[in-house]
Amino acid sequence: MKYKTSIIDSIDPSSDQFTSNEKKIATFISHNLGIIPEMTIQELSDRTGTSPAAISRFCKKIDSDSFQSFKVNLSSELALRPYINENVQSIDSVDAETILSINTNLMKSTLENIDEEQIDQAIAAIQKADIIFVHGIGFSKLSAQNIRLKWSLVGKTIIIVEELDFARSTLPTVADSALFIALSNSGKSVEILSLLSTVKDLNIPTLAITRNNGNTLAMNTDIQLHTASLSSKPSATTPSFYSQSILIDYLYFRYLEKME
Repeated sequence: MKYKTSIIDSIDPSSDQFTSNEKKIATFISHNLGIIPEMTIQELSDRTGTSPAAISRFCKKIDSDSFQSFKVNLSSELALRPYINENVQSIDSVDAETILSINTNLMKSTLENIDEEQIDQAIAAIQKADIIFVHGIGFSKLSAQNIRLKWSLVGKTIIIVEELDFARSTLPTVADSALFIALSNSGKSVEILSLLSTVKDLNIPTLAITRNNGNTLAMNTDIQLHTASLSSKPSATTPSFYSQSILIDYLYFRYLEKME
């Protein structure tokens, strides 16, 4: 079975429609599809040695109005495209059993390596907070929505941070009663680390949900809940969501136990 995904297929570094700078952008994106949804335009600019303006022009050439629009479209296509595992050699080799096996193993690995002390600290922090801010990019944004749905059912005020300027203006007014939860598979997103810096300056407790690889996000938060370590290749993108989901489920049910 063959898949046609217009955005991904249009990122062809050899295309004559691209300038030399745009070919640099296309090359980097095509080699790093899985991490692009978590990057800011400035981060991509720095990694490719090009300007944000060049990236914007590149996005318009592949029928995206902006870099943000491009990331949304790319995330949607990655969710449908079977970039599942480094060991999968071709699209034709992917079947339902393979996908189930990969995701099951990642969720099992996540649960087997849970740090119960960190779970207890996370529960205590959530119980204490009157308002919880949650931020995630790309597939981690779906996990942020998962947190909001679950803890809203038990009366917690959950705000998903969409605009950084809004967060920076709002956080100081509720700092004494807030908790900040950061979700990132890579733990390296410039945007999330920038927001984390603001949160820490306000002495707001911080909780990270990220993969277990000693990344920057984990090393700079008060509480760390780790998902299974995944490859940084695009194949790891969708499974990272399942790893986060099973960890959030576990945290939620442990939280409910404490409420009884």
